[in-house]
Amino acid sequence: MKSIKIITVVLASTCSYCHFCDAADLSVSVQAPSFKDIKTITQINKLITNKKSGEAKELLAKTRDGKKLDVNVWGSDGFCPLHCAVQVGDFAMVKYLVEQQGAGVNVLTKADRFNVSQFSPMDIADFEQNDAIVSFLKAHGAQQTNAFKFYVLKNFRNDFSNTIKHDAMLSMLKRRFEKYSQYYDDFQELDFTDRPGNNLLHKIVLLKDDAYLKVVKYLVRTMKFNVNQRNSLRQTPLDLHPSPEIKKYLLKKGAQRSRTF
Repeated sequence: MKSIKIITVVLASTCSYCHFCDAADLSVSVQAPSFKDIKTITQINKLITNKKSGEAKELLAKTRDGKKLDVNVWGSDGFCPLHCAVQVGDFAMVKYLVEQQGAGVNVLTKADRFNVSQFSPMDIADFEQNDAIVSFLKAHGAQQTNAFKFYVLKNFRNDFSNTIKHDAMLSMLKRRFEKYSQYYDDFQELDFTDRPGNNLLHKIVLLKDDAYLKVVKYLVRTMKFNVNQRNSLRQTPLDLHPSPEIKKYLLKKGAQRSRTF
């Protein structure tokens, strides 16, 4: 890098080297990192990932020209040190980075052609189900991103698409829903990657197999799926001609055919 520039960014906008998910009225000065800084951050990320916190702290303690290393810089892996610490569940390192090294609790991972979504430390902590780190980050103003919700839904739908047997499907639904129950409204959204825009209930009805009755019951009872939800063609589950037992159950739950179909 021939020259180092000082870039002023508003936190609501993006920076070439770090990214914050929460908007603010204040602007911050971000110094574009040198190649050496990026290389050092990459080394630190590897040490943290391998749980060599002592060696990581030694690198973080070093200064160049009397200045501390900026820990809100991405390594070549697209992560900042805080993302790595959260991912491996190293609470002591998370606390050290935030309280002593000035790590931004809302700094996002880097987006590139392989990783389109950008995740915050809170996204990663929630995904890893580390309650202690979640509580710590929340206390310091950390937030989740919409990208995380879309990631959960995408994986949920992918699991559904790759699961054929009804017992395996029910097990997957329970496991995913119990882990991400806060998103239960979003699980009912229509999937427009499927041409008719069906949701999970529509898709199961289309299998026309009473063996999936337990799955349908779980969707309706536990996940609170609307038995009269219309797809993009204005079809309710009953319009899709379900198998006899599933039809009987849906009718019992107040299912109706679409009047406009």
